[in-house]
Amino acid sequence: MGERVVVSAVILVITMVLVIFMVEMFLPLSANIEFRDICRNYLMKMEFHGGLTADDILELNSQLAEKEFTDIIVSAPLMAKFGETMELFIKVKYTINTISGIFSRDHKEYLMEYRRLAVARKVIN
Repeated sequence: MGERVVVSAVILVITMVLVIFMVEMFLPLSANIEFRDICRNYLMKMEFHGGLTADDILELNSQLAEKEFTDIIVSAPLMAKFGETMELFIKVKYTINTISGIFSRDHKEYLMEYRRLAVARKVIN
């Protein structure tokens, strides 16, 4: 009976460790998906309006900061003529606290970039 308890406890500990490592492995991937989703929305906005206003850029910065991104760099045209090619460039840093040893944790930084070209479009309803 005592052996079963020990074996069950060891299996439970190993399972918990694997789950924790898997969750920490997927956190940066999830953050990258959120980052690209936000950037894609602003790319479409930039295409539709022929650029991003200063308010749009401030809103983008606050939305990224809300998701715990730091060192945000945004480069986008304020105005472009319809049919002109525009570039949206966004660079951020994402920092998480990860397991680095058996009983230690360390900060790990991930740099994420989004660079896309778009054409200013005139939408007619």
